[in-house]
Amino acid sequence: MARKILANRNCVPGFARVVDAVLKDQIAFTLPDTKTVYVDGDRLESTPTTFHNVLVHESSHLCGSVHGDGSLAMDYQVTLWPNLTVKDDERRILVPK
Repeated sequence: MARKILANRNCVPGFARVVDAVLKDQIAFTLPDTKTVYVDGDRLESTPTTFHNVLVHESSHLCGSVHGDGSLAMDYQVTLWPNLTVKDDERRILVPK
């Protein structure tokens, strides 16, 4: 899934990578200067639609977007259940080709 999303975003720089990481107090974050997206895959493995949407959001960071700038998925937030597990989104964010 990650490869497909990154490949379909023409603005994502070459050699960008997604790393499965144990994250504390976050589900995902991006370091644009190293072209690296860190994702807590364990927290997202049972929520495929949310996982997709997180990758779209993080790939927008790789394209230079910042929260609130109106770019694709920059207003996206993961929804958590009261027990702090991730709720699967109802719809996928569409990625323009």
